[in-house]
Amino acid sequence: MIENYLIKTKSTKNLPKSQDLIYVDFYAPSLSLVIEIDGWSHNYKEKYDLQREEFLKSLGLTIFKIPDIEVKRNLSWVMGCLKDFIIATYG
Repeated sequence: MIENYLIKTKSTKNLPKSQDLIYVDFYAPSLSLVIEIDGWSHNYKEKYDLQREEFLKSLGLTIFKIPDIEVKRNLSWVMGCLKDFIIATYG
């Protein structure tokens, strides 16, 4: 089951502003998969997002990102993309 999660980190040295919690949109623990729906809140935060993504990957997590506009316009297409991503990544 995919749920909304907070990922608590043990090391904060790589995180901006010494955060010890990373908010992710959805997390599938059995796959170590983070699903991010990127909207306007990510505008002008490219450096922060890149650091955050690198940190999540350093924890062994895989990240699937999709623009929020695609979720709003065509959810079935997004779910197909997610399915294809999971098959391609995990077999």
